[in-house]
Amino acid sequence: MLKSYKYRLYPSKKQIVKLEATLDTCRHLYNDALGNRKLQAEWAGKVVTFVNPKDISQECSMCGKIVKKNLNIKIHQCPYCGLGIED
Repeated sequence: MLKSYKYRLYPSKKQIVKLEATLDTCRHLYNDALGNRKLQAEWAGKVVTFVNPKDISQECSMCGKIVKKNLNIKIHQCPYCGLGIED
């Protein structure tokens, strides 16, 4: 049986400032790392394409149709083309 819990946090103003600073640092580090990877790929003569992540884990790699499933489902079974992939 799967259980889930939801929590609501009420940080103080001091904690909010610290959280925002931490998230801002993480955002800058991620964007810098992404920029470096793109630059390395371009130097190697590769093309970097950014894709919209919406439904990317639910798209069938064979026919391209969207097969809706929960993220805890590790087996892809396409009802349209019959492709079966176990993660």
